[in-house]
Amino acid sequence: MEEKNTVVEPVAENVKRKNISTYGQIVKYTGILGGTQVLTMAVSVVRNKLATVFLGAAGMGLVALYQSLIMFVSNVTNLGLAMSAIKHVSDKQEHDSRENVKGYVAMVRTWIVATALAGTLLCICLAPLLNHFSFRDHGNHTLDIIFLAPMVGFLAVTGGEMALLKAARRLKRIAWASFLCGALTLLSTIPFYYFLKENGIIPALLCSTFLVMCVYVYYTQQVYPWQLLWPSEKVWSQGLNLVRLGVAFILSSVFASLAEWVIPVAILNRASLEEVAFFKMGFSLMVTYPGMVFVALEADYYPRLSAVHRDLHEMTRSVNQQIEVCVMLIAPVLIAFVLALPVVVPLLYTREFLPIVNMAACASIYMLFRGVTLPLAYLPLVKDDLKVYLIVELLYNVFFVALVVGLFSFWGLLGGGVALALTGLLDMLMLLTVFRLRYALVIHRGVVGKILIQGLLVLATILLCLYTEGLVRYSLAIPVLFVSAIYTFDFLKKSTGMWQRIRDKFRK
Repeated sequence: MEEKNTVVEPVAENVKRKNISTYGQIVKYTGILGGTQVLTMAVSVVRNKLATVFLGAAGMGLVALYQSLIMFVSNVTNLGLAMSAIKHVSDKQEHDSRENVKGYVAMVRTWIVATALAGTLLCICLAPLLNHFSFRDHGNHTLDIIFLAPMVGFLAVTGGEMALLKAARRLKRIAWASFLCGALTLLSTIPFYYFLKENGIIPALLCSTFLVMCVYVYYTQQVYPWQLLWPSEKVWSQGLNLVRLGVAFILSSVFASLAEWVIPVAILNRASLEEVAFFKMGFSLMVTYPGMVFVALEADYYPRLSAVHRDLHEMTRSVNQQIEVCVMLIAPVLIAFVLALPVVVPLLYTREFLPIVNMAACASIYMLFRGVTLPLAYLPLVKDDLKVYLIVELLYNVFFVALVVGLFSFWGLLGGGVALALTGLLDMLMLLTVFRLRYALVIHRGVVGKILIQGLLVLATILLCLYTEGLVRYSLAIPVLFVSAIYTFDFLKKSTGMWQRIRDKFRK
């Protein structure tokens, strides 16, 4: 009996240490990338403010049109290679030799460069057609689109290099590259806007995207030295596997784009342009800022899950840990953000947008559900189960459109917020059910408990914000925030060894 104990205890201790290490890694990289995202966003706010001053509304509209046009061409022509490369390169790194990984990365780069060149040429050839659909009676911008065509190539290469960094899990490099790109974009665009006004838009966009590409090439070639392959049957066949997964991303983005187009049209048919703007701003506000907690998913979690997806136990453990951390981190952020909405909305926009406060508050629990669904959503991708991936993406967008349009018709903006919350709930239940049947994935009881507790705390905050005001609201809601924050802190202390590391640093 004693011999048995001496064997079991070290194994249990190793498992505990492994769990602490994994939780610590998740929290660490969420903090690093989330913090960098905050800095990048701050730089972006400064850039947009200065650009607005120098270009005016018409100039900013032109920038938005050029960027959306180029992004559309880029998304269609890049074949989704960047996202599929993360999965395949991560898998190769876990199971293949270094030499094989090096050859595979060279193949990925070859395909990406080919799509970059093809996208650039296609943009040049389609410039008259793109001008017609984008500008129509607002002047001929065909030559401008031709000059902007190299941006398609720059964006393709940037996406590929960023994907390779994510696959290698060099998250500190990604964080530094992201911040440096934000700063370089600010420094490279504002002088053009200041001296040349609208005439500086094209050189500013070209210069900034080229510099961003150079930054990512510089950081990535230190991990994977730059190498391209001559076209061959092997390069072609390997690349087709990348394209197969990439096409799923393109179709998924088509579903999302259709949903984003249908909803404003439907709202406009029942309300006004102001209501359309309020809904889009409210949704964007709640998704963008608290959503920074999820920024590490694609960079850290997706490659990590890709590496262990063949082992059911490790895959289940990885998914549960990621959901646990996402929910525990997002909950106090959401509660604090909901309480701050009456102050945040006028600061970011104007007092005219205050009607979005209640809608955004109702939509906040949608983001808590996203803390569960986002880690789950990567499972079909790492399993190459593209049919399931496309079906659940399509169903999500059907829920999204049907609920938003239906409830907005009855309750206006508040109905839109409730619809988002229900969309998140239905999506979570659908994924949990489908993936339990398809992949034998089980969400641990402790994780379910944390989701329920934090969900009830967020829901309590929403109800307080809807039905109370002023001092009564904050005297009741702030204790709810403290309970959520303390619960999260206790979880982090136990699961990551964070408190012990802080104490050790102060002792030194």
